[in-house]
Amino acid sequence: MPAWGLTPESAQRLRALLAALRSTPGFREAVLRRCGGCALEAAALAAEDPQSWADEDLKAKRAEWRRAGLARG
Repeated sequence: MPAWGLTPESAQRLRALLAALRSTPGFREAVLRRCGGCALEAAALAAEDPQSWADEDLKAKRAEWRRAGLARG
């Protein structure tokens, strides 16, 4: 299987994977079995606020935007 890395196709493939996991119970179960112990870590990661994953520069910009009334949250 090829490694995709950070390419435009990566985002598309990830969206397709997420859609398949939501809509195909058998596939979802197979992934959970194959994943083993990573299911809990993945669930914890999925529960995080994606904005917390940004680098410090973007976090600072967002804070400034909020102070200026240009951004939500």
